Amino acid sequence: MELRVAFIAREYERLVRFYCDGLGLETTQVWPGDQGRAVILDMGQAMLEIFDEKQANTWGDYYVRLQDPEGMQVTLFQVREQS
Repeated sequence: MELRVAFIAREYERLVRFYCDGLGLETTQVWPGDQGRAVILDMGQAMLEIFDEKQANTWGDYYVRLQDPEGMQVTLFQVREQS
C-alpha cells in the first residue's frame, strides 16, 4: 500500500521552495516539460493519524503546526527519546 499526497499549486515555485528549502524534503522526480511542471518529494514513510483535541494536547512528543504558502496545514512530528 502506498500513500501519496498531491497539491495543485497556484504559486508552484514558491510551494516547491517551501517544502524543499524550508522543510528539507528531497526531490526524487521532476517533470519540467512543456505540459507543465511537477515534482515528487521524498517524505519517508507515510502515516495517517487522527486525534481528538484532548489527545493532541497530551503528546509527550514534539510537534509543531504551520501553514504552507497555499494555506495547507502541515504538522511536523518527532518522537521524544525515551530516557
